Amino acid sequence: MASEWATEAHPRARQRVKKLPFVRVSLRLTDGAQVAVARPMKFVSATAALLLSSIACSSGESSPVTGDDQNFTQSQWSITSIGSGPDPFDVLGSYRVTAARASDGTLFAAFIDKDKHLAIATRTGSAWKAEAVTSGGHNGRFASIAVDGANTTHIVHYDETANALVYTTRAAGTTQWTHATLLARAAENRLVMTADGTLHLLAVEVRDGAMHYGTRTAGGAWKLERVGTGLNYDSPALSIDERGAPHASAWQWDAPGEGGKLVIADRTSGWRVEPVGLTTSYSSDLVVVNGVTHLAYASLSNGVRSGPLYYTSRTEGGAWSTPEQANWAGWSPDLALDSSGRPVVVASVEGYLQQASRSDSGEWTRSSISSAQGNIEPFFIAGSNEVVFTNTWNRSFSIAAPRIGQ
Repeated sequence: MASEWATEAHPRARQRVKKLPFVRVSLRLTDGAQVAVARPMKFVSATAALLLSSIACSSGESSPVTGDDQNFTQSQWSITSIGSGPDPFDVLGSYRVTAARASDGTLFAAFIDKDKHLAIATRTGSAWKAEAVTSGGHNGRFASIAVDGANTTHIVHYDETANALVYTTRAAGTTQWTHATLLARAAENRLVMTADGTLHLLAVEVRDGAMHYGTRTAGGAWKLERVGTGLNYDSPALSIDERGAPHASAWQWDAPGEGGKLVIADRTSGWRVEPVGLTTSYSSDLVVVNGVTHLAYASLSNGVRSGPLYYTSRTEGGAWSTPEQANWAGWSPDLALDSSGRPVVVASVEGYLQQASRSDSGEWTRSSISSAQGNIEPFFIAGSNEVVFTNTWNRSFSIAAPRIGQ
C-alpha cells in the first residue's frame, strides 16, 4: 500500500522506479584538512590536495591507495553484514546505507530497516549494534550521515509519510534524537561535512525535480537556496572544493522519464548550470580539487543502463578530456582519487560490485569485490579500508574489507 500511495501522490517517483530503481551513495571522511568532498560524504585533503580512497589499508588503519595495492581479487575481500532493509517494492524500490567515522574511531551507518524506520548501526572494533531512530511511518530512505568533531550525529533522510526531507540529530552521550523538516517534497540528497563542522546539502524534489543547496554552520540554522531555475533533476552528486565552493552533477530529464542530459553546476556569486555534452550518460559522481573536476559516469546503451563506465576531467575553464572507458559496464559509480591523484571507481557491473583503477600511464585495471549479484549501491569509506554497499535484491547492507597479504 505504501508504494501505491507514493506513486499516486508523486508521479516523478513512479518514473524514477522505471528508469532508475536504485539510487547510489558514496562517502569520504576528513583527514584533518580544511575541507571535505562527498557523495553523500567525500572528504578531500587540502594539504595533500587529494582524496583518500579507502581500499588499501591493513589492520583497519587509515592509508591512501598506492601502486598495485589498489587492486584485489574477489578472494581478497571479506564481506560482513551491517543490517537488513525492507522489501524494495514496498518503498518504491530505492534505499541505501551511508556511513561516517567518529573521532574515537567508531563507525556509524544509517539506513532504512526492515520495518521501514530510520535506523543507525554503530561499530566499535568488529561488532555492529543497531537501533531504531524513528518509529511509525515510512522514513529512513535516502539516509545521509555525518559525525562532527564533538561526535554529534547528523542524518538527513526522506520521510515518505510526510513527503519531506528531515534533519535528525543526536549529541554524543545522549539518547534523545531531535527531528526537523528541512525541505517539503524532497527525497534524493547528498550530505557533506567539512572539517570546520559545516554541513552542505544537495537535494532534489520528488514532484518536479527542482534542485536545492543548503548549508548549516556548527550550531547554526540551515540556509537553503535553489540551484538554478531548472527542473527534472535526478541522481545528484555533490563536491566541496578546498575553497569551500560547492560543485554538483546531476541528470536532467527533458521531461519526466523522457531523455535528457548530464549537467554540472558550479556556484561562485551565483549558480551556473551547464550540460557536460555526454548524451548517453546518466548517474555520475564527481570530485573537484585544485581547480580540476574529475567525473565518473554510467552510460546508457539503447536507452537502458548497460553501457560502459567512463571517466573524464577538465581544468577550471577548460574542455573535458576525451572520455576513458573505466569498465565495460557500470552503474552507480563512486569516484575517489588516490594519494597520487589517480582515479579509482567502484560500481555495479551487471549486478556485481567491482573496482576500476587508473595507472599513471592511463591504463584501467578491474577487480571484483563481491560475488553476490543484485542491485548494488556502493561507496568508499576513506580513513578505513572498507567499502560499504547496499544490495536490494537480498535486502542487505554490507561492508567489504580487503584481506591484505593473501
